[in-house]
Amino acid sequence: MKKILLIGPTILDFVAHVDSFPKGNEEMNFEPQYNRLSGTGWNCAKLLKPFDLSYHLISSVGSGIYGDMVKEASIKEEIPLLEYEGIHGCTYTMVDQEGNYRYMIIPVIEYIFPYDAIESLDLEDYDTFLFSGDIFEELSDELIYLIESFEGELVFIPGSRGVMLERELLAYLYSFHPTIVLSQEELLSLTDHIYQDVIKSAQLYAQKTQANILVSTIEGELLYLDKENEIILPNESKKSIDLSGVTDAIGASYILGNKLGLSLRDTLKVCAHSASMIAASENTTLNTQEEKELKDFIASLILHS
Repeated sequence: MKKILLIGPTILDFVAHVDSFPKGNEEMNFEPQYNRLSGTGWNCAKLLKPFDLSYHLISSVGSGIYGDMVKEASIKEEIPLLEYEGIHGCTYTMVDQEGNYRYMIIPVIEYIFPYDAIESLDLEDYDTFLFSGDIFEELSDELIYLIESFEGELVFIPGSRGVMLERELLAYLYSFHPTIVLSQEELLSLTDHIYQDVIKSAQLYAQKTQANILVSTIEGELLYLDKENEIILPNESKKSIDLSGVTDAIGASYILGNKLGLSLRDTLKVCAHSASMIAASENTTLNTQEEKELKDFIASLILHS
């Protein structure tokens, strides 16, 4: 079986739960209650790892106190990262009572695209390529080469930083028709808030990009659109504690379902199930018990297919 290529950041995230977000010029003292490893690269690798799928993560880690903390977790979880010279930064995330989040980034080495790491890749070894918009800030020759040379399935998770990419770069990425995974807030931003209705916005975005679209709605539903299907999976009714890792869980689960040979609908059920577990947790990755629950859920789908 061919491998999965993952390109995205691994970040050290300091988290504070708040009653509400500051408004206007209102000041708020940020007092983190805990820290965690997060970021699209890390989150996706962590979800795929228990299923023994062959993947290759390209994600940078630097030095300093934060870098040392990231390296320690990398060794413990047996998820290798690429060490580079330079300080590793961090992210400060605020989460409100409904799980919505806002964050402030101090971006250093973890958000720099590791161009030299792709030079030794044999792209024929890979059939799936998931990449995060968080680390693409310019249309580089290396990025052009990587995407133009890749012949497998592309999965693009724009993220909050990716939404702010230049439209020229986004249009270039759309031209390869990746499957795009995003939140409702990101969807509305990328469609310039022409509609407030999520389905109309998704239809507009799918028409604009000519891509398959996966959207996590604010009600916890999962919306999927392609040229032939429009599927909505309901919220699995778990309370949302933190939504910040949901799109990463959906993107990784979409690849997982495809790799396991599940039908489209069963793959979407896996996406919705993993997303609900992440939303109901203070972490952006699954713990050991949740990994077992996801395995059992998938086994049940296979048994009844």
